[in-house]
Amino acid sequence: MEKHTHITVMKRTLALSYTCLEAINHLKTALEAEISEGAILLFGDLIEAFIQIEDSLQSFDNQLPLIELQEPSGAVRTALEQSAAAFESNDNERTLTSIHNSLQPAFESWKSELERILSPFLAA
Repeated sequence: MEKHTHITVMKRTLALSYTCLEAINHLKTALEAEISEGAILLFGDLIEAFIQIEDSLQSFDNQLPLIELQEPSGAVRTALEQSAAAFESNDNERTLTSIHNSLQPAFESWKSELERILSPFLAA
């Protein structure tokens, strides 16, 4: 992949990470309003987006210190699994608590690490 393409993919990856964080906030709002069906669809989109980000990062395996994302990525995957289990229980309060206490902090930490890793390449 040429440098211009790398930069474009990195920028889109960061943009998608911001969109994911917005989706988490919308999930919380939907669950607070007891709009479960819409929240479930949005949660599915969030999972797909996170997988897409992880897949796109693999193309930079040799250029980026991806080892530094392993722990935060694992925390996000665990939080997604916990939130999925909460959704399956059909308990909005449990789901909201899982998203608020587990998913959102894990995702914010992961996103910060992603920004830290990508910023030197995007600043160049």
